[in-house]
Amino acid sequence: MLSKLLTEEEFLSSREEWNSLLDADANRSVFLTHEWLSTWWRTFAEGKRLFIVNVQHEGQLLGLAPLFIDQCVYSGLVKLRVLRLLGMNEIEPDYLGFIIRTGYEGEVTREILQHLLSHRAEWDLIQLDNMLDSNSTDASLTQIARSELGLSVHVDRAKCPFIKLPESFEKYLSGFSRKHRYNLNRLVKILKKSFDYEFGIAASATEAKEAMRTLFVLHEQRAQQMRRGSAFCSKQVLSFHTELIPALFSQGLLEVFYVKLNGRIESCLYAYAYNGRFYFYQSGFNPAYDKYSLGSVTLMEAIRSSIEEGLQEFDFLKGQESYKYLWANGERETISLTIGNGGLRSWSYLKVIKMRRLMGKVVRSGKALYAKRRGAIELLPRRDGHPAGEIE
Repeated sequence: MLSKLLTEEEFLSSREEWNSLLDADANRSVFLTHEWLSTWWRTFAEGKRLFIVNVQHEGQLLGLAPLFIDQCVYSGLVKLRVLRLLGMNEIEPDYLGFIIRTGYEGEVTREILQHLLSHRAEWDLIQLDNMLDSNSTDASLTQIARSELGLSVHVDRAKCPFIKLPESFEKYLSGFSRKHRYNLNRLVKILKKSFDYEFGIAASATEAKEAMRTLFVLHEQRAQQMRRGSAFCSKQVLSFHTELIPALFSQGLLEVFYVKLNGRIESCLYAYAYNGRFYFYQSGFNPAYDKYSLGSVTLMEAIRSSIEEGLQEFDFLKGQESYKYLWANGERETISLTIGNGGLRSWSYLKVIKMRRLMGKVVRSGKALYAKRRGAIELLPRRDGHPAGEIE
């Protein structure tokens, strides 16, 4: 096998070859498409160094490690050169990772890691965030890094709820209680009775852009109401998502759903459709219509639409927000790996991570013990109106 680093020009001009390899990867996701990653790089490249490893054998492309080197400062003190997956910044997409032709996972992963080690003087840490935990590439990556190359590896995991879609929306709804089904149908009836109600899907790139502009505003309004940061937090982020529309819409990979009340868009949902999967990326609705559950109505309509399109999954992506589990019937994990190069800086950083993790376990154990003790006290026989053991 031969490996080399791609130049920026080679990367930006490799769309067909890149996506062809992605089609041969069992773990492919929309966030690994050339359109998604090249748009991200053109938007956020400043201050970063491209570091894409290309692996070939006898002229056949077998693997790509889409990486870049970032300069990071931790705890305001330690400066580290970090190898990260393309796409990782405040946008934080899921299901990133190496792109490897199915059947070559172990060999290509080993070649990529060895290539990275041959450049270890140029980086301190490798941070591979939000990769699909597939028991193939990721398992072999961890094993090779630890057992064969003797590197320190820190592992974190996160949950991604999803819906395994049936053949009809009615069958999906049959999984809910009768009361829940009634309430969902009632939401739409109330909206139709109270307003000139319209649910729609952007039919052109121009319409998608217009709907997205409304989404940015609605999401910001909702974020302010909830006193939290917006996912569309900067001009760069807004520019990135706007630039993606023509790149993905013409291929049927990007969808924008909306609900209009009296002719105005008051709720939007932004998603991708790729490889039989619906990726629910972001949504927003006018807080003035809180009592009408516009967010739930838009989500329900998007689920109905994804079933009618013949998709197999509706993926909520990373996050264990309670509303996702009201709809989801499945769950998968992503894995994040932090790998040190063996130097003092990376060793110190990994020690700090380990210490914080141990402290977190101690705190969580203490809280659990306290809760258990409180529960035991409340279950004890009571006397004179007070639980036994409490000071009167």
